[in-house]
Amino acid sequence: MTTGWVLLSVVAAAQEPVPAPVPIDSPSIGSPSIITRSLDTLTIDAAAIEPPMDEQRSDLAIACLRIPASLITEEASRSFQHTAPVDRVVLGTHARGMAECQGEVRCEMGQQTSAAELVCHISGTVRSQTCGTNGPALINSTAETSYTATKRIVFDGRQLTTQPAVVNARTQIQITGIGSIAPRLRGRIVERVATRRAADSRLEAERITCRLTADELQQHIDNEFSQRIVSLNRKLAMRLAILDGFKDNEYALSISSRPEYIQILYARRETNSQTDAALPNFPLGDKLVLWIPLPDSKSAINDEEAWGLEDVKGFLPLWLYAPVSRIKAKIDESTPRLDLLRHSNWIGFEFGSDAAQ
Repeated sequence: MTTGWVLLSVVAAAQEPVPAPVPIDSPSIGSPSIITRSLDTLTIDAAAIEPPMDEQRSDLAIACLRIPASLITEEASRSFQHTAPVDRVVLGTHARGMAECQGEVRCEMGQQTSAAELVCHISGTVRSQTCGTNGPALINSTAETSYTATKRIVFDGRQLTTQPAVVNARTQIQITGIGSIAPRLRGRIVERVATRRAADSRLEAERITCRLTADELQQHIDNEFSQRIVSLNRKLAMRLAILDGFKDNEYALSISSRPEYIQILYARRETNSQTDAALPNFPLGDKLVLWIPLPDSKSAINDEEAWGLEDVKGFLPLWLYAPVSRIKAKIDESTPRLDLLRHSNWIGFEFGSDAAQ
């Protein structure tokens, strides 16, 4: 009985006419179906609203610090000269005397895209004069070692570090006299034997002396450059202090070098894909310059206007305001000479020689 009523209902529903669709026009602004509000009734205080985060960071998010290569190479390329005592044993002969070492240094900044490295080429000579004893025999000799060395200096964005020097050397020994502490005939026999043995073993003595001299040279060169690096790092620390505002997790650092300068780029991490291609061809000079981009809307500042650091801060993107404020604090502390440069839509802070004091 129930099944019959269901079938009857289905049949009745199928026989009812389906209403035809009626086209409906899309409502227009003037349509009464759209609720509108006059713009005059909406008041916005623009000064009280910060730009969206994406807008705040739409400016070119790079600060570029260029350190002239000469700041490092001139200090590192100083020649050196020193004297040192000689006390060594070569083939059973205990030699004592003095040696004079001199070296010429030429340092060059390499071209690296992801690092900063200097290569120092060193060349010079070591001349020594010794008196050796081997039993009753006395052997006077001079040695001259010509050498070349390579010393690498690496900059990691904070300080300079060095790698051990690599030394190549060649030594020549000349016997200037052979004597004996033995008396008379025995002494003359000692001299003849010592003369023959010295001639036979000269090449081996040169190889040993060369190896010992090269080891001493490496130690001396490493010590010499360690002292220079301490001085250079002190100078760099005073300059790099202006970047304190960028040293947090919000900024990514990249380092590169060319023969003329070391370049440090600080960029927001979300815009770290930007490379040197985004940078203009800044003028080259012999002073440290920090370049900071201006927003596009501020790129047409009148170059003839007299403007100072406080004026520049007013033109900066928000993300750069705090770092530049710290630059101002560093300037107030050390009072170095500071020149403001313009290149395209970039501001340059050029630090003069007083910054190195």
